Amino acid sequence: MSTSIMSTGAVWKMQGFLHSADSKMMPALLMLIAGGMLVYRHVMISDFEMEMNEGGNDSLKTFLALIILQMLPLIFLEVKILSCPDPVTLLGRFGPKVILMHACFLTLRICIQPWAEVGCSSWNYVGLAAACIVLRAGFNVRCSLSGLFAHCDVLFLVALAGATALFVSSFDVLFSVSDRASLQMLCSTFSDYIEILAFVPAVWAVHNQGKSISFDGAQLSTTDPRSQALFFFGFLVSFYFMEDVCNAYGLGMDLPLAAAGHMIHFLLLLDFAGFLLAHFYNPENLKGSLLRWLPDVTVLV
Repeated sequence: MSTSIMSTGAVWKMQGFLHSADSKMMPALLMLIAGGMLVYRHVMISDFEMEMNEGGNDSLKTFLALIILQMLPLIFLEVKILSCPDPVTLLGRFGPKVILMHACFLTLRICIQPWAEVGCSSWNYVGLAAACIVLRAGFNVRCSLSGLFAHCDVLFLVALAGATALFVSSFDVLFSVSDRASLQMLCSTFSDYIEILAFVPAVWAVHNQGKSISFDGAQLSTTDPRSQALFFFGFLVSFYFMEDVCNAYGLGMDLPLAAAGHMIHFLLLLDFAGFLLAHFYNPENLKGSLLRWLPDVTVLV
């Protein structure tokens, strides 16, 4: 136990150093770099490259803009979540919703693989299986009508992503040479938009945490909240390691801006995971709010 406390204490000190006693410096720096990359691409793109892009659109600039949109919810969470009275409880509330969002776009990727390849096909299956394991083992989510109703906000976000993708893709249909190309564009856009909205349930939970919070029996279970955090962040870090780091390695020197965009997104996610895990496992916090979840556990500090 003493070794565990020493290691978590070291992680907490490292996080404190990286964030300079708050949670704003690192995400602000990463967002500044991402924004600078987008501006650089906008200014430096040549007329020849614009002519080579279909429809005159710069796909790399669009990709960087989408990366920034994905980063915004993570930055909001990292800045705001520790100002909440009970961030551990909030993680138990929004954790399964975030994982469900990932399961939705991974399911979509698998379903559309015969017509449009989105992501690595084998990793889509592995990621979906891992998401299901995390939902069941980490958050005790069950397939039932009551469970479906409890996550109706996830269904709303998926429907919103689908409607937006249909609206955006309808313009591309006019310039498409085939129905197959139109379907590929729609499915790819639908999957991307769900992924962009994946952390919005967490933003809602943090934003509304002081207004009207009610806890049901499932949320006040005897499950170790630190175990939930490990399941949650273990899935996210592993998944986005494949999505970001492996893709960045594959892009290599051909598209350095795209590779850098992937890496910045992964570094922000890694920083967010390390920041919260270090807080949850900080021995000083274990004597406080965490121990009321585990009344039978004695922590030796």
